[in-house]
Amino acid sequence: MALGKLGSLVTTNAVPVGIFTATESQTVTVYVNNQTNSNVRYSIGVSTSASTIQNNEYLRRNNYLAPLEVVEVEKLYIDPDQTLVAQSNVAGVSFAAIAVGSGETTGYGKSDSVLVTDATKGTNVVVSTASTDLVYTIGINNQGYDDGKVYVGVADSSGDLDNGWIIFAQTLSPGANFNINDLYVAEQQQIIVKSSVKDINFATLSSIPIAAGSGPGNVVGINTLGISYFNEVYATGVITATSFVGDITGDVTGNVSGDVNGGTLVGTALSVSGIVTASQLNVSGVSTLGLTTVSTESLLTNAVKVSGAVTASSFVGDGSGLTGVVGSGSGIIVLDSGTPVGTAGTVNFGQGLSVSPVSGAAVTVTAPEGLFSNDSRGISTTGDLSVGGLTVSGVSTLTGRTNLQGVSEGLERVNGNIVNLTWSETGSNVGYCTLVNGPVFLKVDGIPTDSSFDNKVITFSVVINQGNIARACQSVTLNGVTFSGSAIRWAGGTIALGNTSCYDIFSFIGINTVGSASSTANYEILGSVNGDFRTY
Repeated sequence: MALGKLGSLVTTNAVPVGIFTATESQTVTVYVNNQTNSNVRYSIGVSTSASTIQNNEYLRRNNYLAPLEVVEVEKLYIDPDQTLVAQSNVAGVSFAAIAVGSGETTGYGKSDSVLVTDATKGTNVVVSTASTDLVYTIGINNQGYDDGKVYVGVADSSGDLDNGWIIFAQTLSPGANFNINDLYVAEQQQIIVKSSVKDINFATLSSIPIAAGSGPGNVVGINTLGISYFNEVYATGVITATSFVGDITGDVTGNVSGDVNGGTLVGTALSVSGIVTASQLNVSGVSTLGLTTVSTESLLTNAVKVSGAVTASSFVGDGSGLTGVVGSGSGIIVLDSGTPVGTAGTVNFGQGLSVSPVSGAAVTVTAPEGLFSNDSRGISTTGDLSVGGLTVSGVSTLTGRTNLQGVSEGLERVNGNIVNLTWSETGSNVGYCTLVNGPVFLKVDGIPTDSSFDNKVITFSVVINQGNIARACQSVTLNGVTFSGSAIRWAGGTIALGNTSCYDIFSFIGINTVGSASSTANYEILGSVNGDFRTY
């Protein structure tokens, strides 16, 4: 089985138990649900058997799990005859193993949906049966007026759920929503949903996973529903397609009847009846082209003859042979910061600028030293700099006094328990939670993983508008890597708790103790709470 459910169970004691034994190499995601009302600890490992597993074979060992908390453990690679082992310190923790495989996907779009009614609330309902191997996104929305508990699971091809819960008894307040992404379901397996109240809507989107191929081979015919990927394709006959996308290397014989849209276009004699768009055009022979747009410098070695108008953003070179050239109005258009101020035959540079004598129809305008210097690193100043609004894409060095008149951080507002932040220039690094009815989870995606982000420190905060029951944020997920409970180094060595009827600020600092940004597992997470903000 390349994709879909491999096995599931719910623990009955503290003894290690096998979820499944692999018959082939697998990439697995495990969903762990605490179905109890108590704090528990769970472990996941890979061994030859559950009864002989050693401490060093656990991938997660005694990790903290809050009441009704769910954890997604991704990308567990298991070889044939190895067993995926689960364990919890008390009974009532469910484990569901899903094989995720690999490859690209092509969209199928909207699949199925269910709106829970009075007649169906509290019962298991099949929302979708996979017609082939599929990957699902499930959107869950509370369209009613009551808090509800929602459940999502995967049953095998015989309809047996067997505690295969992906989501178990998660509270969803009125108007709130929750998404499940990348849920892989094999052919004829079923997605099972349940809600404790009516007016909870479950909507699914499905895609077909496509595996990417490589290496040589002889194929009689290839039929695909979407995009397929091949390292190299060798054809001895004619290749016919509605369009070609990407670079074409080698000779192309015959006329092109469609449009050409690409990078560098090189030829000795080109004949294109459609529109030609290229970054560079190098032609040495007589060619016939349609409407042509070229974005960079090109080489045309023979005389160019144009019967219509030639339009360009600029003309460079000796223009002594041009005739009939007239500037706009009676001269050239003068702009001030992009805004036209008039047309003039003469331009005078005022005080503070030096203008060189005319040489080769060109002059050089020089600003005096000591104002600004521009190098590859950014902007350097030797005097004071006062800025009301500044956008910087590189590194700037400011040696004088710098006044920044407005500095702020982005805020992500959430009604519920899950704060999703995206690391980007326009993203937020502070979450604000209201209508909180359970443990708060902070999830951050988009953290850079290239070498430019080596040896960095990242910071995030969650502000909780507390109600009558104190809530806390004790779980942080960075690019899919989860740190929770004791995996976070808390100030004072004690897991941070919240207060009631106030504002609490849970702050997290990620320190890359390894140096490489290739994985967020290299970060050490420090956590603290600054709380009990209230009026008296």
